[in-house]
Amino acid sequence: LLVYLIQKEFGANAFILLLVTFCTYLLTLSLDYSENVYTVLFTFLGVMLYIRSLDTPDINKIKMVLAGLLVGLGVWLRLEGILLFLSIGCGFLFVYKLKNKIEFNRFVLFGIGFSITTLIFFIFNFWDYGHILGPRYLANKSGFTQTVLERTTQTITLLFAGKYKVGYFGFTPLFLVCFIYFLLPKNYKEASNQDKLIVITLALFLPLAAISAPNDGVVTWGPRYLVHALLLNVILLHHYFQKISFYDNKVKPMGKFLIYFSLFLSLLLSFAGFKFLTIATKQLKQFQTEIDTVKSDLRIFQNSFLINHTGTGYLNTANVLVFTKDDLALFLKEVKSKRTAKTISFYHSDFT
Repeated sequence: LLVYLIQKEFGANAFILLLVTFCTYLLTLSLDYSENVYTVLFTFLGVMLYIRSLDTPDINKIKMVLAGLLVGLGVWLRLEGILLFLSIGCGFLFVYKLKNKIEFNRFVLFGIGFSITTLIFFIFNFWDYGHILGPRYLANKSGFTQTVLERTTQTITLLFAGKYKVGYFGFTPLFLVCFIYFLLPKNYKEASNQDKLIVITLALFLPLAAISAPNDGVVTWGPRYLVHALLLNVILLHHYFQKISFYDNKVKPMGKFLIYFSLFLSLLLSFAGFKFLTIATKQLKQFQTEIDTVKSDLRIFQNSFLINHTGTGYLNTANVLVFTKDDLALFLKEVKSKRTAKTISFYHSDFT
């Protein structure tokens, strides 16, 4: 669906569609059973509706509010959507400078839609978890206490590479090429307002999301914290290829070689990610099988890595996460006094 939308709304050809599918880490994220690909879908749908309407004489109020609602819906899945909206807002101010009344009203409607779903998200979290950002923030709270050096290393890893991980620009180097191209004063001046807004949005969102991330992604293949930027960068790359007449076969041989070599490297990384997921899936199934062989009323886990990878068994049995011996003793005393479980199983791992 995402590939279809790129082709339909931005006129991207088969080359770009193949690039999206096989030369970005969107492929590996879509194979992983997680919220990431749905986050991209909701967010890109909303941003696409907004960006495609820029500089048109009429404002479709319903469409603009819907665009904001969709981007806000993405926040329910990943908090980085808040940073994306703020980056788009700053990009709007930078490009239009509040001088264009039509564009100002268009962005206000977009913001109203975003505010509705995001405000509901905040209220729900505060009601259910005691914090407006919800369980995702609370679960990763310790990650926000890093030192400056740790934060800097993590940012470099997410944006480029490090610690046996491939970052955003490291996975698809052509993203960096087109980004720098449109940042050059002459090219930026000649770019459309749509491209200008995308460039400013990426220039703000990517470092903000990388710096504020609680970790470097741990075990995912590709920086999931920056996933909101992927398809915006694809659109920018498509327009870059148009600018340099790549589709018209007018690029010099050395330039062609570098482009195809860069795509080849991205393709290899996608293949490596597929192999990584295949191995991880086999190990995960083995782990879940071992867990499920023990039948009990209550399962007590020593760390979050264990409990987060128990599979569907998580829904069928009461699961508790206990970190310290003292807490375990208190909890078992409570269970014994209330007789809440006849059988209890314990799971411990040296991997934390």
